[in-house]
Formats: sequence, C-alpha cells, structure tokens
Amino acid sequence: MKRILTAFLSLLICVSAVSCGGSDEEATASADLKNAKVGEYVSFGNYFMEEIEEDDDSSVAEKDLKKPIEWLVLDKKDGKILVISRYAIDCQLYNSSYTDVCWEDSTLRTWLNGSFLKTAFNKTQQNKIVSTTVKTAANAEYGTESGGDVEDKIFILSAEEVAKYLPDNRLCKPTDYAKALGAGGEKGGDSCGWWLRNSGYNNGRAMDVDKDGSIDSYGNYVVYSYNGVRPAMWIKV
Repeated sequence: MKRILTAFLSLLICVSAVSCGGSDEEATASADLKNAKVGEYVSFGNYFMEEIEEDDDSSVAEKDLKKPIEWLVLDKKDGKILVISRYAIDCQLYNSSYTDVCWEDSTLRTWLNGSFLKTAFNKTQQNKIVSTTVKTAANAEYGTESGGDVEDKIFILSAEEVAKYLPDNRLCKPTDYAKALGAGGEKGGDSCGWWLRNSGYNNGRAMDVDKDGSIDSYGNYVVYSYNGVRPAMWIKV
C-alpha cells in the first residue's frame, strides 16, 4: 500500500511540474509580447516552416514540423500590438476561382480565419488575438472598390497600411514550406511577392507587393499561384 501511495505521489509531482512548466512558458511568452517594441520581432504560435515530404506521416508532421512563427511588431497601442509575419509562411490563391471578388468574400480570408487560425494557434493564443474591424479602401490608382468592412482576427495588410508601416522594408523571403507550395515562382530566388487586401485594376485582380518590394496597384489575377501570404493581426498584451 505504501509503495502504491509513494508512486501516486510521485506521479502527482511529475504532473505538477509539467503543468508549472507550461504556465511558466506561457507567462514568459506573454511578458515578451507585453514588452515588445515597434520594430522588434516576437514569437507567437507555430506553423510549418520546412518542406513536408510526401511520405511524411501526417501526425508526425503536425507534431514535429511546426515551429514558432516570428512576427514583426508594426504598432503598439491600447494594450495591443499589431504584427505581421516576418516571412511569407504559406502560398495561397487570393481566391480559389477566377471571378470578381473583394477581400470580404475571398477564399484567402476564409482560410486565414479558419484553417490557418486553428492550425497555428492554441485556444489560449486564439483568445489573445483581437477581432478587428478591417476597412479596405478602393484602389487609389484605378478606383476599383475593395468591398465593405469586415470583422477579422487574421487579415493581410492593405496598400495604405504597407505604405504606413513598411515604407522601406517590403522585401519578403518565403519559408521553405511556402516556397515548396510555389511562393516566389518557378524561377525561385530569395524573395517572393505577397498579397494585399485591396482590389487591383479590376475585381478579378488583387494588389500585391512585388518581389522587388514595390507596391503593385495593377495587381495579379486572384488565382495567381506564386504569391506568398504574410498574415497580420492585433494581439492583446
């Protein structure tokens, strides 16, 4: 009986140690977010960063191939920070079919606030992400409307936000995972283009940042398959 009790107490101590360790890690992560300054990088959430081979076991890939996501802090106010991923972490179409579409109805928006949100963040982290009213202006050069206001947890930046927050730092490298999915195009290279929310020359196109870092108002077709995705969000700190 004494041996059983001793073993049980040992198990409780081990469980407590694991729980405390997890709490310590979460507390450290929260402190890092709270103390982060504009222009610094923070880690938050986990996502696939390396190319996944076809013969990789899916459960192993989910558990072992996800790594911390690095975010660049763009703004800080009212107990929140605005961040954008340091790298293009995926390669997605703006919309899955070629049609006139705005951000509010795009499949990219659906993916970011559905599959990506659940894959990259645990429940605690999801609760820290602020649901934000996202407003997207018409294309400043061509006058194309970009849709109505929406509520998003995860979004991509608009052309106006890029001009404001990233005036000189728009070149973007894709992760190996994103590159394997097509980010950067067939010619490859160190950088890739990445989507913006605004509509392009017409609603069959969406604006983006080109591989050279310039903002492309004409945009690419919404089914263009070589643009990377740099998610953005507001996080409670």
